[in-house]
Amino acid sequence: MTECFKTWNYIYDVWFEENGYQPDSRNFFLSHLNDLKTHPESFHIIDIYIPIKLL
Repeated sequence: MTECFKTWNYIYDVWFEENGYQPDSRNFFLSHLNDLKTHPESFHIIDIYIPIKLL
């Protein structure tokens, strides 16, 4: 899960500003794409959905 938080922080701290976007007021959600127990390295594979708007 540590990698998930690193990615989340990168999106909010770097990606938004560099790409001219900001989060809007709608809720984000995560889509879990695998079962942690079945991944050979016990990784979570997720898609992160964050509603955005232009700055």
